[in-house]
Amino acid sequence: MKVYKFVPIMLAGILGVQARAEDLSFGIKFRGIKGTSAKDGVNNGLGFGLNVDIPFPLVKDSSLSAELGYRYLTGDGYRVPVSDPAHVYNNVNSLNWQKTNVQGFSARVAFSMPIPAIEDLRWQAGLNLADLKSRMDAVGDFRTGDGTDEAAQTGSWAMSPEKAGICISPFAGVVYNFNTAGGLELNLILESYKQVTLTPAMSATAVTPVLGSKSVSTLKIEVGYIFRF
Repeated sequence: MKVYKFVPIMLAGILGVQARAEDLSFGIKFRGIKGTSAKDGVNNGLGFGLNVDIPFPLVKDSSLSAELGYRYLTGDGYRVPVSDPAHVYNNVNSLNWQKTNVQGFSARVAFSMPIPAIEDLRWQAGLNLADLKSRMDAVGDFRTGDGTDEAAQTGSWAMSPEKAGICISPFAGVVYNFNTAGGLELNLILESYKQVTLTPAMSATAVTPVLGSKSVSTLKIEVGYIFRF
């Protein structure tokens, strides 16, 4: 038995499904990811995965699918406004620029069934487990006051802090199989990840970056092409 068929059969056993190699459907999925709204600049992305469909005998015409893949989400860099009513920042001399990318490996499991009214169309729902790393490219250059005050607080930096975390994201969608070799996929996924944060902080003599993190959840649309072999 070929190695690439042995691994999915092991997975089928773990899921409690009795399957033979000839019953399995293998594929590669390529996805475009579109955010319904930007979260701190992170909006769109790309993804791909190695997929196997396993017949699920307990429900007629249903199947389980398992996938290992990679996701990359990115956005445009932007200037972050600073809200500090206790100090006046010089807009000409001050800069707080940030650009965030999120990427990492993922594994997902989905349950699928046909939609009776439309031939070759199926609905699916499942969970995506991802180990994602958030990286921020940040540039800061600050000076308080009107730019002439010798006692003004100043600070500058160029850094790329990172934050990693494992997150679970539910998804649901439809799959249209236009032949045995390919198909199209459309999903809605509630994308979750840990994001690094950077906030300028004022001390008596300087402006310094303070690093932190936060949890982000944002609804995204996945459009994918399935190539089966």
